Parts: sequence; structure tokens; C-alpha cells
Amino acid sequence: MKKILTLITALLLFFSADAQLLPPNQPEQDACNALILCGNTFTSSFSYQGQGLVNDLTNCMCDSLGISAAEFNSVWLRLNVNTGGTIVFTLTPISPQDDYDFAVINITGKSCSNFSPSDVVRCNFNNNNPGSNVNGVIGLSNSGTTIKAGAGAFGNSFQQAINATSGDVYLIMINNFGNYQTGGTSQGFTIDFTGSTATFNGTNPLMSSITTSCNSAQQIMLLMNQNILCNTIEPGGTDFTVTGGTISGATGVNCSGSNGYTDKIIINFSAPLPAGNYNLNAQVGTDGNSLLNTCNLPLIVPASLPFVVAPYTAPEYAAVIPPSCSEIKIALNKKVRCDSIAHNGSDFSLSGPQNVNIISAYGLACDTSNFTDTVILVLQTPLSYDGTYTVTAKKGTDGNTLLDSCGLKQAVGNHISFTIQSYDGQIIAPNDTVLCRGQYIQLAATNNASLPLQAVNCGTDFSSCSSNPKIAFVGGKDSLSDANSPFFGSASDQRVQYLFTGNELKEMGLKPGLISQLQWKVLQKNSTQPFTNLTIKMGCSGLSSLGSNFIPTMTTVFSTNSFNTTIGWNNFILSTPYNWNGISNIIIEVCYDNISGSGNDFVAHSFTPFISVLRGTSTSISGCAISSGVVSSFRNLRPKIRFNICEPPTKAAVFSWSPSLMLSDSTTQSPTAYINQNTTYHVSVRDKDGCLHRDSVTVTLSERHPTLEPQDSTICLGKIITLTATGGLQYSWFTTDSSTISCLNCDMPTVKPIAATIYHVIISDQYHCSDTLTANIKVHPLPNVFIEPRDTTVKYGSIINLTATGAHYYTWWPAGGLDDARLATIHATITHPITLNVLGMDDNGCTNLDSVHISVDYNAPIVIPSAFSPNGDGRNDLFRIGSLTFQRILEFRVFNRWGQEVFNTTIPSEGWDGTFHGEPQEAGVYQYLIRIGYPNGRVDLYKGDVTLVR
Repeated sequence: MKKILTLITALLLFFSADAQLLPPNQPEQDACNALILCGNTFTSSFSYQGQGLVNDLTNCMCDSLGISAAEFNSVWLRLNVNTGGTIVFTLTPISPQDDYDFAVINITGKSCSNFSPSDVVRCNFNNNNPGSNVNGVIGLSNSGTTIKAGAGAFGNSFQQAINATSGDVYLIMINNFGNYQTGGTSQGFTIDFTGSTATFNGTNPLMSSITTSCNSAQQIMLLMNQNILCNTIEPGGTDFTVTGGTISGATGVNCSGSNGYTDKIIINFSAPLPAGNYNLNAQVGTDGNSLLNTCNLPLIVPASLPFVVAPYTAPEYAAVIPPSCSEIKIALNKKVRCDSIAHNGSDFSLSGPQNVNIISAYGLACDTSNFTDTVILVLQTPLSYDGTYTVTAKKGTDGNTLLDSCGLKQAVGNHISFTIQSYDGQIIAPNDTVLCRGQYIQLAATNNASLPLQAVNCGTDFSSCSSNPKIAFVGGKDSLSDANSPFFGSASDQRVQYLFTGNELKEMGLKPGLISQLQWKVLQKNSTQPFTNLTIKMGCSGLSSLGSNFIPTMTTVFSTNSFNTTIGWNNFILSTPYNWNGISNIIIEVCYDNISGSGNDFVAHSFTPFISVLRGTSTSISGCAISSGVVSSFRNLRPKIRFNICEPPTKAAVFSWSPSLMLSDSTTQSPTAYINQNTTYHVSVRDKDGCLHRDSVTVTLSERHPTLEPQDSTICLGKIITLTATGGLQYSWFTTDSSTISCLNCDMPTVKPIAATIYHVIISDQYHCSDTLTANIKVHPLPNVFIEPRDTTVKYGSIINLTATGAHYYTWWPAGGLDDARLATIHATITHPITLNVLGMDDNGCTNLDSVHISVDYNAPIVIPSAFSPNGDGRNDLFRIGSLTFQRILEFRVFNRWGQEVFNTTIPSEGWDGTFHGEPQEAGVYQYLIRIGYPNGRVDLYKGDVTLVR
């Protein structure tokens, strides 16, 4: 943001003899934020330090000493030329002993960030020694004849005027070196353009934005687009109103009383504003004016700017940043004070599947204001159990939870959870496998996790840095000082040792490794000569506080014949890098040996709770040979330092297999295992962060119990036997003659071999593991059973003898009509055609059949009398059919001569007694009709005459 400053001679009246020293890195210390000048005169009562965030001008034609320090404790001004003409000015220090320099850069047609030293058109870097400049005044004049006065020059106070045209843009950089003898803080300056014919005017100021902070309900900060004169800000705040609130006062930032200028105004409210939307309204205050810029141009009123009072939240856990194993890194919703973190970790509790203690905690990379938005919790042992863990806030031994910049406390019980899942694919075990039988196998794991780091011991190491270095700025809240500066140039010889505790280094995020670079940031350079024979030494130490004697056993890690400091980071690449073990305290020594003194370079310092500095100076002894130091009240004010540390080299991963039983080596990547049962092996490695990575492999041993019944059997030829296989899911049968088996892929086939045959079955389980079993089936021949006589015909009712041979045991059937069905020779009564069967069994239990068919001859004579005499003498009294045995009378009828039936029967024992209805019939001839049936279905018909004799 550009700032416009008026040039009003009257402002000189308001400045006291004591200037206000501003903190480093003010916006106007960078060219792109230069103060825009207008009018004739501008006075600054501020003393600037450093060169801002950007070193815009590293050298110029006035840098005749070659010290590359063109910009030093600087402030930038800007001239936008409205009307062409000459530019002259006087640069007058408020204290005539202050040594000011200037450089004028023509950036017409360029931006504020891309000019070069060649764009410098005028400069004066001379010394303000007595007789050089009158009252320290330098500048441009119409009588000047040179364009520069080089660094270290005497006299030549005024350079040649600039002929400017309308539209030209010039930057003026103003350096201050403080008192020309003692250095230190300057008293401010006035730049007066009286005599210039060129003009440069400004515009009215505007309200730019409102910045709220944690106490925004009680206070806001108004940012202006230009600098405002401090004496135009009405202290009671009547330049403003807020609807819904009462303003109690207003103060300009960096305003010392009514002096100076500012672009930031703090507005206080008499009572806190509730959360909501508001408008800040500008008006003419009780001092009779609105805000005036440094050109005396007013803020046009009415003017309004909205702002929001947001509900304010306490610090809370926002996220757990992986990995979370040996340390838990927690991002917060806002920055908290690093000194509100209990170093013993008592502000936090951890719960989860594994009971692990938090042994320390620190803020990660605490900034120069000692705030951080990330906390690190160090665990006693790394987390090794999978599951969900919860970090919960509690009041620690420091008496509080985490505190933000306003002192608002994190709520007790605020918590955040995270999950440890070690089966994450970083280590890959072999695929699950199945073995069909116990055997040796090799288990080979693939490790994709980061390799663990080698342990390092304190000491020098000539290895090169093989990884990206970790950079940490070690120290607390900044305090600009030269008290214990490693570049204490006012002493011709100095030796200083700084103690850094291992806990400090860890709290700034440093891990064990190789320290390859050290850096100190010079914020104000006062030294005017290089440091000769500058040496840096390092060493690990068990000391928790420094005494009055220097530690002699230090190792030189850097040395140079001459070193010239510069504004900003001064980097020392160690010729002998030094290993830090991550635990020990470290002592760093800096010493040099100059011929004479110059000025002290200011560096960022911070206070420590222990004696951290031992410094000794001399004018006669080489700095590195000084043996004892000064005991003073500033021995706990230690310069801040930036470490570059590289990770140690990696080492081979350490594998852990379990169970370890039956393994050749449970700690190798590829052990050999003997498998005699189902086993799940778990393999794990730890990476460089202490995180455990796991995988598993299950080796399944097929547990089969195949059976085949029968496996050895004997059958009789022609018999069928069932083979039963069990213990599998699939069955495959093989034999020399597949026609003798009913199926080839079932579990219970039937077989009918005609000779001794071997049957093989392959029994496979769900894993396709198989066993081959064998059934040996022997075949006995059948007995040669034979019946004699063979098929024959006999008379009805005949008894026939039949004899079976060829076996030992016999059974005949059907058994009806046989005398004994279990004899080899039987007697059979034949009353009908019949097939008689015999089953013969030999000593092997084999049986065979034979049969014989016996036909029946039914031809038997039928006797039919031709006469009978029913006279009651008992002889021939009935007319009946004689010689009937097995025949059947189907019809037996007798007729008289008139055709009348006189007798009818089908009963073989009956006959005609010569009567009809009980009446004797007369003697004579009668006719008969007889039909006889046979068992084989034959029917014979007989007709004839019979004579009844009386």
C-alpha cells in the first residue's frame, strides 16, 4: 500500500529530541510501500532498523567500499512529478551527529520491484564526521556539480540537482547509521524540497479496511490508504461513530503523543460489541477536523466502512497430521502461545487401544512472536496397536490449557480422534497360499515403507547431505539486540559460546541428523570491516547452564580468513558438518580476531530460562584463545539461530515375523518356514517415523482324510460291487477297462469286473489337493452247476429224481412238490409242467444256476361204459366215467330217445342211476354227451349210446 506524506515545515515544532525506534520490517522500508511525498517538507521522528522484508538496493555507485550494504536501516520515499522542473532538497538530521545517507532512483516506466543499481541517479554515502557536513546536512542543490559522494568520503555534501519532467517517478532511499561515533538509534530527519521548481501533489485519504483481532468486540484497527498525521486523530474517538456502539477513544499506531504519522488507527469501544454486522462512520471530530494526511488533505466525510464482529472461538484441535506414531502432530484452528504448552506434555491425554504416555510437547516452528498453529506430542513409545486414539485437552502442570494471543483458553475436554491402521499396503507379504502337504516354503516380504534412519552419535561427519534439510529457527520471541551478537564488531577480539538444550532443538522440530549449515540474521549492520579469522566450533554437552570458563573441547566446523556480514541471513556452510544425536545439548562457539573495532551488528535475540551465553572480549588476545567470559545480567539473552540439518542415512529395514516358531529367522525379510498346520504369519517393519506397517499371509495346509472302501476285495464273476470314496469334493476314477465301472466322477461307483481289476480314484478337496487311492478287486469263477437229467416229459403225477453237480451247496426252487430243496438229488412229484432251478454255491461263496424243464404228458384213457344195470346189486349200478384222475368233467349229460335230458353232472364221482326225477326209466338205449378238460387246457368231446338194462 502506498503512503502519502505532506512536507510541512511546521511539523518540526512537534518533535522531541528522542525519536521513536520502530520495530524492523515496517512497510515503508520496502520500495513498493514507499511513502508518497507531497508539498515541500517532510519530517520523520522515527528511527528505522533493518531494510524491510525486501533488500531492494543491494549496491549502487556510492558503495565505493564494496561492502554491499547500500540499504541499511532504511526508509523509502516516492516522488510522483506533476509539473516538470528541478528537484533539490536538504536532508537534515534532527540530531546533527546522526549520519544519514540517501540514494535517488529514477523508476520512470518501471515498476517498484524491477529497478537495478544502474537506475540510481544521485547518491550520497559520505561520513558525517566533524567538518564533513554542516550539522549533518546533505542533499541536492543547484550549485552541486557531482552526482555522487561515495561511502567513507569526506565533504561533498550536495550533489547536482535533478531536471525532472512531468510524469517522472523517483524513489528516495534514506539510510541512517545513528551517531557518527557511537552508532545506535537515530533521532529522525527532515527532507525539505524548498527551491525545487518541480511539483508533486497528493490525493485525499480514504478508509481502506478494518482489521479485527481477538478482542474485536472491544477494539478494531482502521487501515488508511495513506498516512495520517497523528495530531489530527482526536483522542476521544469523536472522528468516528458506530451504530449500535459507543466509541471511547482512538490512537494512531506508532504515534508518540501528537508526533508522527500512521496509517493504522486503533478505535476502542466503551463496551464490547455483540457479534454482528456494523458500520464505522467517519465525521468531523471535536478537534474541528476529520483525519488529515501528511499533505494536510482531509478524509472526505461522511464516509463509512462496514465490519463484522464474529463470534470468537477458543483454540481447538483441527486435524491430526499423519504420521502419528512416535509423535502426534496436531493442527489447531488458530495460533497459540508456545509458552502456554506444558513441555512435559501434561496439557494432553491420550486414550486408545494402547496405553502410551505423552512425555513431552512443543509448538512446531514457533514464529518470531512465539506463536504456533501446530503442536507436537512426543510419546514414550511408538503407537503399535491399530485402532482409534483420542487426544483430549486438560489443564497441565503449567496451570492452563493452550492459550491464544488474547489469553483465551482451550476448553478442557476438547478432543480429536485419529486412526492407526498399520495394514496399509506399505509392506506386502506373499499372497495367501495352500499347501497340500507339510513342507518348507520361503516367505518373502516387499517393503515400500520409508527405511529407518541410522542412529547418530555427536561428532563430526564428512558425509554430504543426501536429503532435504530441515530448517528450524531456534529461539523464542524476538528481541533486537547486539548484547551477545556473534558479530560484536566494537570488540576487536571476541569469543562467545551459546548453549542450546536438546529439548529446545526438538521443540523446534529438529530431528537427529547432520547439521550442515548455521545462519544468523543481521537486522542492523553497524560493522564496517570484515571479521578476520572467524571460526565456528560445535560440541555436544551435558551442561544445562554455562559457567564462567569456556568449554575447551569443541570441534571446529567452519573457519574463514575474512567474513563480511550482510543485512539478512548470514549463512555458514560448515566445512565439517556435525552430527547431532537428537538428545544432547549443543554448544556453538563463534570467535574472531580483528586488528581494530568497528560497530556491533544487531541480530534477533530471545531470552532463555537458563544461562545460555558466555562471552569474552579482548584487545590483545586472539578471540579463539580467550579462556574466560563475562558474567553479566544478559547471559540468558541468546541470539536466535537457524539450523540446517539433514536426516541421517537410512539403514536396512528390520523385519519381524510372528509366530517365530518353525521359522529360520524371524527378523529377516525372507525367512524359510516349515508348515505343518494352518498358520497365519504377520510381518511388520517400522519406518523412519517409528510407524509400524504390517501385512499377513495365511498358509493353509490341506487337512485331508480320504478313504476308499473296499480297497481289497474279492467278488464272484458277474457280481457288482460298490466302491465308496470319501473325504473330497471331486473324484476321478481310472481303470484298464472303463466299461466295468458305472461312472468316472462320482463318489460311489459300482463295478463289475470280469477278471481281477485295479481301480484308482483321485480324491481332490476344495484346494485341488488330491490323493490317489486304489481298490484291488479279485474275481472268482462261478461254479459249473449242472442238473441231470435234462429237460424231460413225464406223466402227470409222476415222481422224478433230479441230481445237481458242480457245487457244494444247493438250493432248489420252486420247492413245492420237492422232498428236500437243499439236497443235491431231489425227488419231484410232477403234476404240471415246471422249470426247476437250482442255485449252487461253491466254497468261495460263488453261486451259479441251472434249470431243467419238465413237461407233463396228460394223455390218459377215459373209460365210458356202454351199458349199466341199476338193479341195486352193487355192481355196475351207475353210468359214470371211469379212470378219471387229474381230468375235469366239463359236461356230462344223458338224453332219452326223445331228446329229453335225464341226467346232468360235472362231479367225477357221480353217475346216472337210471332215474329221472326219482322215477326209474325204462330199459333201452340212451345218448350221452361228455366233455373232459385237461390241465393244459385241452378239451375232449365224447358222444355215444349207453344201454340201460333192467
